Amino acid sequence: MKLMGCRNLILLALAVSAMVGLRDHALEAQSGPPAPTVSVLRNSGLAQTVWPGDFNGDGITDLASTAPRQFGAGPSPVVIALGRGDGTFNAPRSIGYTGHVVSVADIDGDGKADLLVVDEPAPDVELRFVLGNGDGTFTNIRRVNSFDGVEFALVSDLDGDGIKDVIVGAPDDVIQIYPGRADGTYADMVPLAGGLFIHGGIVADFNGDGRKDLAIANHYGRSVTIFLNQGAFNFLATDVPVGMQANDVTARPISWWRCRTAATTTTTSPKAPPAS
Repeated sequence: MKLMGCRNLILLALAVSAMVGLRDHALEAQSGPPAPTVSVLRNSGLAQTVWPGDFNGDGITDLASTAPRQFGAGPSPVVIALGRGDGTFNAPRSIGYTGHVVSVADIDGDGKADLLVVDEPAPDVELRFVLGNGDGTFTNIRRVNSFDGVEFALVSDLDGDGIKDVIVGAPDDVIQIYPGRADGTYADMVPLAGGLFIHGGIVADFNGDGRKDLAIANHYGRSVTIFLNQGAFNFLATDVPVGMQANDVTARPISWWRCRTAATTTTTSPKAPPAS
């Protein structure tokens, strides 16, 4: 018997669940508990993408971002807001470095969260790790490279040597992979050709072979490129059209039968590409 595809299987399961539960919960829907309330807490001291992490080792989630930038002022500092454990945070404070955070990872394996920061302004930006001390402070830096700009950056061990590598989405639609070395430096960059206007990416195992693959959203290409890891930083690329402008991509495992990992894209309505 032919097995159903992941998409049909998911839709069928959702439809069956809805029909089975409809009759039993018809009366409950009329007299059920009131809808939950949502408390929105705003923090005006965090101006760009906000990254969670435990930066002082107390087991409570903290936040890292960039301070608001005043008109005409220079680059704003990277700030962290230490969590209190009740959904609130202390006032954001500068860590002593400017730029914006593009990832949080333990790059040096000391068990402390580090920040991957793009040091602005363009066109000559520096991508570097700011190493955490585990107490909410950051001192040393580890440089990755200089770029005309950085669309996104990812941190993962792509070759299975136990050392994290850095994946950078560059403005020229090239994905640049920097293989990590044990001494904190990087081997020669490995380039991968992306689609039109790469706009975001993730690392996930899409074919269940135990290797970390890449999925890259191509905004004007209206597609997602899947790079299947063949080992030793060799990748097999497949372009998956999505029909709309792809802004980002995420993935989650699906354990039903032969379904492995499903990728989901964030899209926008079509708009004209920039003038060449």
